[in-house]
Amino acid sequence: MPGIGYAIRGKDSYSLTVPTTEVFLFSGTLNNGNITANLKKSNGVDKGYNLIGNPYPSNIALKYLYYNGNTKSIFPKQFFWTNINEVTLQQGSAYAGNNYATMVLGVGSVGPTYVTGNVEETSLRPQAYTKLGQGFIVQARYNNAPLVFNNSMRVNTATGSIFYNKNEEEDEPEEPEEIVDRYWLKLINPDNIANNILIAHIAEATNNYDEDYDAALFAMGNDTFYSAVGTNKLQIQARALPISDSDVIPLAYKTSKAGNCIIALNDKEGVFKDSNKAIYLKDKVTGTVTNLQEGYYTFNSEVLTTPNESRFEILYTNEVLAAGAVTKEDLLVYKQNETLVIKNNFNISKAELYDASGKLMTSLSGNNTKEIKLSTIGFVKGVYILKITSEKGITAKKVIL
Repeated sequence: MPGIGYAIRGKDSYSLTVPTTEVFLFSGTLNNGNITANLKKSNGVDKGYNLIGNPYPSNIALKYLYYNGNTKSIFPKQFFWTNINEVTLQQGSAYAGNNYATMVLGVGSVGPTYVTGNVEETSLRPQAYTKLGQGFIVQARYNNAPLVFNNSMRVNTATGSIFYNKNEEEDEPEEPEEIVDRYWLKLINPDNIANNILIAHIAEATNNYDEDYDAALFAMGNDTFYSAVGTNKLQIQARALPISDSDVIPLAYKTSKAGNCIIALNDKEGVFKDSNKAIYLKDKVTGTVTNLQEGYYTFNSEVLTTPNESRFEILYTNEVLAAGAVTKEDLLVYKQNETLVIKNNFNISKAELYDASGKLMTSLSGNNTKEIKLSTIGFVKGVYILKITSEKGITAKKVIL
């Protein structure tokens, strides 16, 4: 049926290690003109996802699909299933990844879970056009909503899109997009499995959940990364303009492998690129605040089967420094035998030492003196986080024992 998408399951006999080429034949008359497909939706804000397909022998544009007759029927989002994730061999046959690439009109797009070093994620983001014969998912606003296709949605171009089930990608130029104040963050687990999220500031959005501009995770993988708005787990989040320095954006993660993980800035546009506006990642376990514009953040995590929604958040102002906390020039930390010597220009009330996983190893009252000595006898060698509370505020510093 024209306009309906088809999902074909692979054979059980396919090898897990040797690629197999399979040809599936679609035959019939090429489509032209008006085509209508009725969409289904059960009760609930998380329902109404329908697999549809580009019915024409040409590319179509999402903006034309949406604005030329379908604004009342669907949300301006599309989701693509991809077959690029070779993570099963790393994590076992039960491994679950997020194989969906997602696009929100006017906000941006995010690629699926991928293995760093094997593919470049930015090339996996959905672009302006949907290839001929490409299937994708839309979300209906109500049950039996009519989705209308017509020739005004067709574009006479072959640029700027990916057919997600092809073994290779075409090296084609992309249509330039409107510049948006936005950035992409990625979480990389110890097996180099990466998940990306997008934060974008646009005029139409609020800092609450916006059905037309926010996109929830389509699948919760064994490795997961998202921003949270209430109970909504967002892969793409649109926030209000102007950007407020008091903004706080909670992040959540889940990892299938224990060890060192990385949170990094993957890409940026608008004010975050042109003015290099700071994007601070706060680790509330260690108290560390890192400007991701200056480098990635490494942290240690145990295996998580339930997402941790309380450890990380994004800030646009370093609240520690803004509160008048200790600066690097005020603080001196050095190792003397098996002791950490801490000297400060301000009276120290407490010093705490955490390991890389965020576990408190030892603490010492400073008794409001400007110098204290913290014993490290029996500690294994490695990276630790020293959290110092003084009369001027709190600062965190990495130390190597």
